[in-house]
Formats: sequence, C-alpha cells, structure tokens
Amino acid sequence: MRQGIPPIVITQARYDTLGHSAYFVVTGWDSLGNRFFVRDGGARGREISGALLNSVWEPAGGRALIVTRRRK
Repeated sequence: MRQGIPPIVITQARYDTLGHSAYFVVTGWDSLGNRFFVRDGGARGREISGALLNSVWEPAGGRALIVTRRRK
C-alpha cells in the first residue's frame, strides 16, 4: 500500500454483516485502531475492523491479489 498498490482481499460473503461482497480492495489501514478502509464495489468506501476482515478472509483461504503494472 505504501507504493500505491492496494491489495484485493478475497473473502467469503457474510450476508448478515458485510452484504454480498466476495472481495475487498484495501485502501487504508489504521494500525492503532486495528481497522481497515476498504472498497467492495459499492458507491462508497467502508471502514471495518481487523477482526471482521479476518473472519471473512481466513475461511476463503486467506488469499489476496496484488496487481501491478508490468515493469519495462
């Protein structure tokens, strides 16, 4: 994230709390408050706790995508 490359976290959808999302693009992190700022395809970004993110990330296999531009 320091290099401007947001990780895309693959998640297991939890309809009770998180809606129908199958991924989160992590756009920021507050280490002191243990919360993440994410985009999930909705109109606005969201703020979620680290515990909640982990609860949907781990069951989905703990995978994340890192997409960068090809270096020349």
